[in-house]
Amino acid sequence: MSEYKTIEIKELESYAIIYLNRPDNFNSLNNQLAEDLYSALDYISNNKKYPCIIIIGKGKAFCAGGDIANFQNAEDPMNYMQNLADTFHAALKALKKNFLSIAAINGFCFGAGLGLSCVCDLRFCSNIAKFGSAFTGIGLSPDSTLTAHLPKIVGLSLATDMILTNKILTAEEALKFNLVSRVYESNDDLLNGAKELANQLSKGATLALKKAKNLIETSFSNDLESQIKLEIANIVETAGTDDFQAGISAFLEKKNPTFMGK
Repeated sequence: MSEYKTIEIKELESYAIIYLNRPDNFNSLNNQLAEDLYSALDYISNNKKYPCIIIIGKGKAFCAGGDIANFQNAEDPMNYMQNLADTFHAALKALKKNFLSIAAINGFCFGAGLGLSCVCDLRFCSNIAKFGSAFTGIGLSPDSTLTAHLPKIVGLSLATDMILTNKILTAEEALKFNLVSRVYESNDDLLNGAKELANQLSKGATLALKKAKNLIETSFSNDLESQIKLEIANIVETAGTDDFQAGISAFLEKKNPTFMGK
């Protein structure tokens, strides 16, 4: 495994945790963090041991957005932004495609950090978390898949408000508007809750779970007939898996199933 300058990976029995590790900069996004995140996701994917990952920040932030100092110091801002966006989007695509993912939001979650959290399948936070778009507040058009995901998650009206006015949501408001599904009283409780669910998902029928999350995603763009055809194709495919046989046997024997992800 490569040495990373801006993240840490903790590998557990059935899942992995990626820590964004620029605490002195509130885990703000720069080229190094984008490259490290992509490299880490590629490593974990090739390892094939971990179907589920948790992403969390070190220190007081999940990710507070882009690194403003790097923007300011860039000799060619457009070229810098192109490289950063290309690398970060490659990481986000890898995250979306290859994993069941949980964003454990332990503090500030702005800009690129909000986009990263929205790519994750599930979002939990502690009661000190705060959420905002921030892009237009510094003269940038929104990025990090925010316009693709935020309206689906919180609705068009609130997403527009957050993006155009840089409205900030508290943890309680994020829960109210379905940006997160769980709020914990402390960051320790947050991480423990995320770990518990990651373990549950990783030991579940991961082939079926990944197909289920993809079906949820396609439901926003497919018409009813197309979605039904995709559902049928997926349920037929999963009917031929070892996990399905294990699930049937366990149900009939009134036992907990042991899934193998195949």
